[in-house]
Amino acid sequence: MQANLSKIIIFINLIICNSLYSNEELLFTINNIPSTSIDLNQRITYLKTINNIDPSNIDNKIFINDLLSIKLFDEFAKKKKFNPPDDQFNNFYKNNIKILEKKYNLEFTKILNINDISENIFKKNIYYDFQRKKIVEIYIREKLEEINSMNKYDILDIYDLEFTYIISPPNFKDKILLKKNDFNNMDINEIIINLDKNKISYDLYKKKLIELNTIDGDIKEKILNNKNQFVIEKNNYILIGKIQKILKKDIDLKFSFYQIISNDKSINLKQQMSLINCNNIETIIKSSQYKVKIFESVDVQKLNLNVFSNLNKKNDIIEIKTNDNEYLVLLCTINYNQKLAENIVFDEKINKLSKQIEAEFIKNKKIEYNVEINY
Repeated sequence: MQANLSKIIIFINLIICNSLYSNEELLFTINNIPSTSIDLNQRITYLKTINNIDPSNIDNKIFINDLLSIKLFDEFAKKKKFNPPDDQFNNFYKNNIKILEKKYNLEFTKILNINDISENIFKKNIYYDFQRKKIVEIYIREKLEEINSMNKYDILDIYDLEFTYIISPPNFKDKILLKKNDFNNMDINEIIINLDKNKISYDLYKKKLIELNTIDGDIKEKILNNKNQFVIEKNNYILIGKIQKILKKDIDLKFSFYQIISNDKSINLKQQMSLINCNNIETIIKSSQYKVKIFESVDVQKLNLNVFSNLNKKNDIIEIKTNDNEYLVLLCTINYNQKLAENIVFDEKINKLSKQIEAEFIKNKKIEYNVEINY
């Protein structure tokens, strides 16, 4: 009886909402409280203003999902009587106005005028953003110890890692393994063309790696051993992966390394790679068999990034062949502003965690707050 009564109340509320908002579209209700196309249009105008974007180029569902998000966080705040201090919001508001004025090179009132948005609507929507941010920060604080305890790898200080990979079912394993060496020397587009040609089923994925503890151990091992392209065989799938390393900016990155050329043409430099390292480089320098050139603290922007993307840590060595010459490059020192690099990596982890927290929050609160979708 109680359940039927609740359904009747919801139905009556929806009828009332539809009659009250006959000139607008009902999008969803949260605990029977409606949000309509008017709310959406105000939100879109606000986002257009603050981000200086053209909304017509963006899928409307993105804006609706954002509206649902801020409304769920607002309902949570009301229920929990969560009220961030006024001075914090005022500072947040003033700082965002300064950023806007700099972005537009206009006074704030003129920015509002050209975007056809009142200050009240702007302030209401920026408060929604502020409120959501503060609630997410509470959840983040609970996870900070977990973030700080994650194993740290220097490669993530120095590079942004873009991981593109192809997953294929195990019944295509033999076909792929036959072409393993070829795939290790192809770019992803060439691999896809080859897979299509050979009627091999696959799924393609791409993501940015911001920490290595959560990925497959075999993939992590490949990355830490400078294998930028690889094929990995698993019990229930086969993976073709490619790592693109993009050197981080603004961390004052410098490499010290040695260029090693053989004076004796009978010496196979590639075979010598395992015998040459930073600990015995002085002996190599003194040897009459080699000509060694020293490069100290060279700004990474002045280097050939195709070469140095294969050098991540001390004692990494690579063979270089050109039309005129053959030589080895031995990396011995990497200098960079470690604090800046760590801050960048930390911020990336926080941003990723924020998105995960918001997604989980929305998933749970849609159920708890009886969300009824009407779009």
